[in-house]
Amino acid sequence: MAALLSSAAHLLLLRTDRLSATTSASSSSSSSASSHSLLLGYQSVGGALPSTRFALGSRRRHCRQLPVFSSSDLLAKGERRPPSGRSWTTGRRRRSCCCSSLRGAAAARSSSSLQWQESLVTMDDRRKLLQQKGCIVWITGLSGSGKSTVAFAMDRILNSMAKVSYVLDGDKIREGLCKDLGFSAEDRRENIRRVGETAALFADAGLIAVVSFISPYKRDRDIVRELVPTGNFIEVFMDVPLEVCEERDAKGLYKLARQGVIKAFTGIDDPYEKPVNPEIVIKAVNEHGVCISPDEMARIIIHHLSEKGFLSE
Repeated sequence: MAALLSSAAHLLLLRTDRLSATTSASSSSSSSASSHSLLLGYQSVGGALPSTRFALGSRRRHCRQLPVFSSSDLLAKGERRPPSGRSWTTGRRRRSCCCSSLRGAAAARSSSSLQWQESLVTMDDRRKLLQQKGCIVWITGLSGSGKSTVAFAMDRILNSMAKVSYVLDGDKIREGLCKDLGFSAEDRRENIRRVGETAALFADAGLIAVVSFISPYKRDRDIVRELVPTGNFIEVFMDVPLEVCEERDAKGLYKLARQGVIKAFTGIDDPYEKPVNPEIVIKAVNEHGVCISPDEMARIIIHHLSEKGFLSE
C-alpha cells in the first residue's frame, strides 16, 4: 500500500513539473517576442548585444542583456529623444525620466553643429522700411555720470523724429535677463555679453539700440563692437569725474561703497577702464564751464548719428 501511494505521488509530481515547464516556456516565448522588438532599437545604436549568463536554480541559460547608454552617447549617435516620461533603458514609464539629462547634454554640444539660417529680409530692406539704419549706441561711464538720463532723453527725441529706438538700461536688464548674475568680474563680463548680443539683434532688425551700462572693462566693450558691422557701434563715453558722480549719488551707492557695505563697486574698489578712442565724449560742462543739460547731450549723439547716415535711408 505504501509503495502504491509513493508511486502515485511520484506521478503527480511529474505532471505538475511538466505543466509548470509548459507554462514557463509559453511565458518565456511571449516575453522573448516583446523583448525582441525592444532590442531592435538598441541594436541600431550599439550594434551586437553582449550575452550574459544568469543562474536560475540549478539551471543556467544564456540571455541577452540590455546595454545602458548615456544621454551624450545617444545624442552623439543622432538618436531621437525618448517620449515624455519614458526611459531609453526599458521604454516603460517611470517617475523620473532622463529628458532633463538629455537637455543638459544637448546644451553642452559644440556650437559647430549649429547652422545660421539667412533671413529673406535683408538689412537694406529694413532700412528702406524704417527710413533709418540699425546701430548700437553704447553709453559707458561711472555710476551717476548720467548714462540712463541721456539714453532716455535720446530715445524721446528720436521718437519725436519718427525714428525707432529702444533703450537697454543696466538696472532694467539686471531685473530680468541678467537677474541671475552678481557683480564679480566674471558676472560683469557675462552681463555685458548678454546685453551686447541682444543689442546686436536689435541693430540687425533696423533699430537704434541705445545701451546705458557702466561696462567698466574695455575688452568687454570691444567684444560687443565686433558683433556688428564696422561703423555700426558708436561708443559714447560719459567723461564725468568721480568726485562729481559721488557728489550726485542719487542712489546712495557711493556712500554704501565707502562704508564697505557694497563690495567691488566701480570707481571705489573696482577699476573702470576708460575708452581709448570713443566715437563721442560727453562732458558734464562745456568749454565755457557751463553745465550741459541731458537734452543737449542727447542731441550731440543724435547729430553724430545723422552725420553718419543712421537717420536716413
